[in-house]
Amino acid sequence: MKNETVQFEHFYPGPGPNNHVHDSSGITTCEFDHCHGHPGVSEHPVPTPEGSHIHTVRGSTTFVHGHKHFYEGKSSRAIPLPAGYHTHFLDSSTAVEEGHTHRITVFMAPVQS
Repeated sequence: MKNETVQFEHFYPGPGPNNHVHDSSGITTCEFDHCHGHPGVSEHPVPTPEGSHIHTVRGSTTFVHGHKHFYEGKSSRAIPLPAGYHTHFLDSSTAVEEGHTHRITVFMAPVQS
C-alpha cells in the first residue's frame, strides 16, 4: 500500500467568509408519542449561482423508543441578519424507521458572513 499524507486543508480549507459551518441542532416533530433530538453541524458552504450559498446537513437522531433515524437535507440560501450575521433554514425529513418519519425544521445558528 502506498504511503500518502492527507492534507488538513483537504478537509477544512481554512478561515474566511466562505469556510464556515452552522450548528443545526434541534428537536424533531413528535410522531407516535415520541420525538428525537437531532444534534448536528452543517458541512462547509456550497456556492449557489446567484451568489449565495447552501449547506448540506446530515446525521443521526437520538435513540428513543428503541430506534433512531438518519437524516440528510439541504439548507435554504443564506438569510441576512443584523451586524453582518446570517442563518439558514432547514426543512427535511428523517429516514423511515419503525414505520414512520419525523420532520426536521430549524433555523441554523447564526454566523458572521
